[in-house]
Amino acid sequence: GIAGKDALNLARARALKTATSEPVSNFLGQLDTERVNAVIYISAPTPGNLATLRAQEAATSHVTTALRAALTSGSTLSNAPPAVRQASATLLHDAAGLPALHASIGAHAIGRAQAMATYDKLINDSYLLLNQVILTETSTPIAAQALALERIAKSGELLQQENVLVVSDLAGRQFPVPDRQQFTKLVGARTTLYDQTLPELDPSYRAMYQGAVSPAAYAGLAALENTVIAGHHPRFPPPVSPAEWGRAVQGVS
Repeated sequence: GIAGKDALNLARARALKTATSEPVSNFLGQLDTERVNAVIYISAPTPGNLATLRAQEAATSHVTTALRAALTSGSTLSNAPPAVRQASATLLHDAAGLPALHASIGAHAIGRAQAMATYDKLINDSYLLLNQVILTETSTPIAAQALALERIAKSGELLQQENVLVVSDLAGRQFPVPDRQQFTKLVGARTTLYDQTLPELDPSYRAMYQGAVSPAAYAGLAALENTVIAGHHPRFPPPVSPAEWGRAVQGVS
């Protein structure tokens, strides 16, 4: 009886993971890009920047439809624990607000800080759902590794938040003191999370990360982050070339 019950729980946990992880990851990927395009448009509302944003909004809408279908598909979530169902409902509620957010940005009715906060909540709630799904895993070692991998992904999300500040200030040709302070905080949080989590990974996973992100790419990013932090001119953009910064972020993220 017990073995059969365990097998059923394991099968449910795996089904839940399969049903949620890909649609949520796809959603996160498109949102990352949309958030950058949105803040660039808010900072520099040119027709070209609007066209880029509108094209990306269409791509995000496409994966949002797939996300909604996955998270409302009968069997998978009906067997899920209440915490997973709650996290799923929260994310779907957030996602339902995207059209209104798009309209506000297009109408210049929302500032950069508010737009960023809205995107950050969507992304955080996506990670919270993934987190709850991981916690249904019945194998403790697998769950521990999955949670560590998720923390590495969160350090990547902090890098995306750094990127949002830099690219929007490059577009807006300024680097206000609060942005520099926020950027400095994000860099500290990102490096701490990454440095603490990397040793927790199994050697095989750790080797995979260190293979994918070369020490040179990581060092190059850190050097540029330090250059940005050292730039003391609120009325000038961050002191990095957009192309070089973009390559560094891409190389690590």
